Amino acid sequence: MSDMTVPGSLLAQRSLCDYAGEVTAQRLDRMLSHIDGVRKAEDPEPVHQMRVWSRRSRAALEIFRVCFQGRAFAEVEREVKAATDALSEARDLDVMIENLQMRAAKLPASQRAGIESFIERLRAQREGRQDAVAKAVTDLESHHLAQRFRDLAQKAAEPKQRRSPARNGAANRKDRGSRKGQRRG
Repeated sequence: MSDMTVPGSLLAQRSLCDYAGEVTAQRLDRMLSHIDGVRKAEDPEPVHQMRVWSRRSRAALEIFRVCFQGRAFAEVEREVKAATDALSEARDLDVMIENLQMRAAKLPASQRAGIESFIERLRAQREGRQDAVAKAVTDLESHHLAQRFRDLAQKAAEPKQRRSPARNGAANRKDRGSRKGQRRG
């Protein structure tokens, strides 16, 4: 169907939903690109980046909700939220540890014992959170989140294209009905 045959409002809606699908899928891909680094837990940066992209993905899902409906969409939202929550807890601990390490480095060695002890407790908490983080990202990966969303976006676009002729048909019937009324009068 060319753009010339699509009514303006339908074209705008279809374009918005196509754009929504593309943007959201790109954000989900960026989020998922950090899974290996998050799982390894050798560096806090992948956790930070995955959290950033999970939040951006959630924002896109919320903004473009009008284009996607149903249980499948709600499941995608729920899974992204669960991952964001797990990543947020880990990231908060990473930030606290990093900030305290910088502060401790500025103190004389004789004054570091208390902060270093606290840092060790935070590290233990962070290590305890790693299982939840690894599970959350493994769930996203094993549930094929990005592909499921792409399938959902494709399905969301299809009914609009199929409905457009029906809408035009209904409008044509209405017009014929009003013309019949004119002939009678």
